[in-house]
Amino acid sequence: MRSAEGVFQLYIDGEWVGNQSGESFAVYEPSTEEEMARVLSAGPFEVDRALTTLMLADWFTEAGLPPGVINIVNGIGETCGVPLVEHLLVDKIAFTGSTEVGKSIVRRGADTLKRVTLELGGKSPNIFFADADWEASVDGALFGIFINQGEVCSAGSRILVEKKIYSKFVEAMAEKAKTIRLGAPLDRETKMGPVVSKEQYER
Repeated sequence: MRSAEGVFQLYIDGEWVGNQSGESFAVYEPSTEEEMARVLSAGPFEVDRALTTLMLADWFTEAGLPPGVINIVNGIGETCGVPLVEHLLVDKIAFTGSTEVGKSIVRRGADTLKRVTLELGGKSPNIFFADADWEASVDGALFGIFINQGEVCSAGSRILVEKKIYSKFVEAMAEKAKTIRLGAPLDRETKMGPVVSKEQYER
């Protein structure tokens, strides 16, 4: 039987706002099991990315979602995140980010027995052996690192390749990477659009 989670705090980092915003977290009416609404609370991230989430809130309002179901809270961890994590009326927290912050959320949330879901750190390794499907391996590795301009928490940013195919694999990756078409994000021919901010571009 489905039951309401209660007040839900979801930290998102802005890289996949469209996909992450409450994608799998719903509020249900306990007696009827009817989905009442999806809940989103945005945590700390750059102002330019936060604007996307604020627009999303406006769209939910225009679509007729009752006021107060979705509340977007922008700010830094110390002044925004910590009070929400420790608040008695917040029942569940979902966080995507660093392991250090995830540990802090678990510790702080324990005092009020919050349910916590974490997606933390790591370099998302992809491992390729000599007997793997060659084309699928190269294409998969390329997709894993370049999807969404590489601005994905689960990007395949570490590729481990068996020694005897290493040189060939690197060469194939480099050649395929050269074919990625850069351009305007709304152009269907574009394979890689602009990065999210000047700060990200300069990294």
